[in-house]
Amino acid sequence: MTTRYQFFKNPPSTKSDKKEEDILHARIVEGEVIRFPDLCDLIAKRSTFSSGEVMGIMSLFKEELIRSLKDGNRVEIDGIGSFSTVLHCPPIHDPKEIRAESIRFSRVVFKACKEFRVEMSTMRFERASEYRKQAPYTVGQRRERILSYLQTHSEIQSAICMGLNGCSRYAAQLDLKFLKGQGAIERLGGPKVAVYVLPKK
Repeated sequence: MTTRYQFFKNPPSTKSDKKEEDILHARIVEGEVIRFPDLCDLIAKRSTFSSGEVMGIMSLFKEELIRSLKDGNRVEIDGIGSFSTVLHCPPIHDPKEIRAESIRFSRVVFKACKEFRVEMSTMRFERASEYRKQAPYTVGQRRERILSYLQTHSEIQSAICMGLNGCSRYAAQLDLKFLKGQGAIERLGGPKVAVYVLPKK
């Protein structure tokens, strides 16, 4: 299997030089989003277990991973890597200045192990056959597709928007920011782990 890539211009920036904006960088042309049920189906096809059995085992794996991380443990998975948690704490000078209630979860950090990185280094690439100077969808169509996606999925992220609409991360973030401003979606999480959902009725 090969991974398709294409060249894109740097997004405009008020701080960058015009020449820097004309520089092209390679980026993966994302395909479909592999979700939890899809992954279970793929595993089932390569084993003697049914899709339901795989989903049950994977669900237990996810629950135990979360429980272990909540207990302050680091979880290491042979051949893949390790998961650990990062805390958020307001800036202080003396531990007496803060209570435990003010410290909260920030994010989960995944660190790939050497074996995993070696496996990934064998990725094969090919340039996508078509280069679109413009996104395949208009701005309005992109935003409609985001809302349509949320009708059947619980949440969406900018990376998913990129694959869904074949656009840059810059355009995806603009679309999400616009829809949030219109009240069509709500944002959850911090700047690095932001997800968007439909407003609760």
